[in-house]
This record gives sequence, C-alpha cells and structure tokens, in this order.
Amino acid sequence: MTLLEIKRLAMQELGFSGYDYEEEVEAYEPALTAYINQAYSEVFTRYDEEGEFIPLASEEDEPDFEPGAYHTMLAYYAAGRIMSSERGEKQTRAAALLEEYFRLLMAIRPRGRRAARLINKY
Repeated sequence: MTLLEIKRLAMQELGFSGYDYEEEVEAYEPALTAYINQAYSEVFTRYDEEGEFIPLASEEDEPDFEPGAYHTMLAYYAAGRIMSSERGEKQTRAAALLEEYFRLLMAIRPRGRRAARLINKY
C-alpha cells in the first residue's frame, strides 16, 4: 500500500469519498502525512528494532513492515488523531480507530519472529 493509498483510506475514514479527496486532502496536510509517519515510526520500531526508519515522503513510498494488510493501520491512526479533537460521533469514531490501531500494533511481530502461541493456558 503506497502513501497515496494510505492517505485516501484515511480521508475515507474522515468521511470523504474518492471524489472529494483531491480537494479536501490539502486541508488536512501536513498533519495527515505527519500522523501517518508518526504511526509508521512506532510500527517500524516494533517490527525492525535494528533497521533505519525512513519516513514516507513520496506518494509512491510504501511502508516496510509485514504483513502488508496491516498497512491500513497507519490510515486508522491518522484519521483517529485528526478526529480526536472533534465532538460527538466523530470523537467516538476516533476512539474506535485508535483502538483498532493499537490492537494491530500489539499483533506486529519483530522481523523474522513468529507469533507466540499459548497452549492450554487455563
């Protein structure tokens, strides 16, 4: 998923359709990209403790962590942070998005490690 695709998903989470994207995204920059890179930094540090973090700058840049399906979490974080200062339904939606981000963050495993499994815990 590219930075452009992550931004589009974040804009959808903010309530804008594909048609509104080009006009509305400028109103949320540079905060949108900053929040995406803030989340990416946190994820990357968890995923690759020894690697060098390089922020996403170009719209063609892609995050370097697996699984790729988790790239959506960067959009959830950015949209959640932007909506967190709103009131009512948007604040509730922001809390749900941020909760999903942190749930996925806890599922990220360091590069090369498999997920731990608990057998017969109770």
